[in-house]
Amino acid sequence: MASSKRKSQTSHGSAGAARVSRREQLEAQRQALAQRQRRNRLIAVLAGVLGVALVVSLAVWGINSTNRPGGDEVPPNATAARDGITITPTVTDESTPLLVIYSDFQCPGCKSVHDAIATVLQQAVDSGRVRIEFHTLIMLDYANSQVGSPNLRSSTRATLAAACADTVGVYYPFYSAIYANQPAVEGDGYTDDLLRVQIPTEVGLSGDQLTRFQTCYDNQSTGRFTRDVDEAAAKAGITGTPRIWLNGEDVTAEITTATSPANKLKQLLGI
Repeated sequence: MASSKRKSQTSHGSAGAARVSRREQLEAQRQALAQRQRRNRLIAVLAGVLGVALVVSLAVWGINSTNRPGGDEVPPNATAARDGITITPTVTDESTPLLVIYSDFQCPGCKSVHDAIATVLQQAVDSGRVRIEFHTLIMLDYANSQVGSPNLRSSTRATLAAACADTVGVYYPFYSAIYANQPAVEGDGYTDDLLRVQIPTEVGLSGDQLTRFQTCYDNQSTGRFTRDVDEAAAKAGITGTPRIWLNGEDVTAEITTATSPANKLKQLLGI
């Protein structure tokens, strides 16, 4: 009987010890799980922070690479306010009509207008009785970057190239040639080879002149001027292109809706 009682006590003691041991195991497992969960949450938070930092870094890099200020060279025929380029530098009489054209080299409408009035513009230049300024903008760079343009910053690069062309005396021919080579699909943009080699060759650059132009383009020597022209247009309230101003008055609709834009412009200029 005593032996049976001792066995029973031993048995109960062993069972109690087993239950304690099991509770300890469960508690240890619970603590281990909680620790893993805390570690995973910490990793997730750190990953999130690093991810945001990476996105911010890439965004800053993208902004900096897209909006590089470039060099400080000012084209020789820049306007006095440095907000455009004149193609009639010898016409200085302020009583003569002042024609100001705002455009973007990626803008199909700008090409259409230029093609329609190019002959009259040349007649105006030849007459010596009109002052003409071109203000080329870069607003379509952002819009076309959103649709996956294969040639990013085409407006900036084309405008920069045209400004460089002025440094070697071929601004207006280069300006016209850019529009002549505008892609059929807006957003396809301009290749560096087109702006750097093909168009310069088309307008007759070679030898030292070509080298000077390409150096200007490669170094983005007129980069700051290009950006300043765009910013000046924004401050002037220009929110779209093309825009044509004559003596401070917006005559865009008057010209673009005319049966013959060229004849209308000629009439307005009195040439």
